[in-house]
Amino acid sequence: SKMINDSIQYDVIVNGAGISGSTLAAVLAQTGISVLLLDRRPTNFDNNEEPRRVSAINKASENIFTNIRVWDEIASYNSTYEFEQIKVWDHLGHGNISFGADSVGLRNLGHIIANDDISKALHRALKFMPGINCQFEQEILAIDPAENGVSIVLKDGRTVLTKLLVGADGSNSAVRTLTEMPQSECSYKHTAIVANVEIKKNHNRCAYQC
Repeated sequence: SKMINDSIQYDVIVNGAGISGSTLAAVLAQTGISVLLLDRRPTNFDNNEEPRRVSAINKASENIFTNIRVWDEIASYNSTYEFEQIKVWDHLGHGNISFGADSVGLRNLGHIIANDDISKALHRALKFMPGINCQFEQEILAIDPAENGVSIVLKDGRTVLTKLLVGADGSNSAVRTLTEMPQSECSYKHTAIVANVEIKKNHNRCAYQC
């Protein structure tokens, strides 16, 4: 970061320190880009709440986590389970498809991992990465055009300049709201249930999708 006319400037500001925002910040910082990472929540915002939300992390995402040196920690958590097969079928018809890691010479096709464990590893690593300033419990109150970029005003009253502002702050994005970015919404007229289930039979390292 650097000072310009009493304002701090970063190459990139990322608003939202979830998995996507934190990963982007780490990748950018490795290339020498200065990054300010903001989130209105405290650092332990996931807090291991039950039921724990999980993500399927494929090999491409694993490679990214490896390159930013967080994969070893993520893989060590008890919430990390590898899968070697994927089976998908249509419960209304007869269509089905399956994939196997052995068919492409891989040990596995990916891992199922708790989101809060991924965030925990990322936040721990970000503290020691040069070029990144992480500020939690911090919010953007205003966004205005500036020469060669944008100017933002933070909750603590400071003004920060940047060439690029990234909104990685979820469905109720403050960046989208403050920039009055148009959006369209429609209902799928579907109801979804998110739950953790306990199975009687071994899943045999297979991810099933219906």
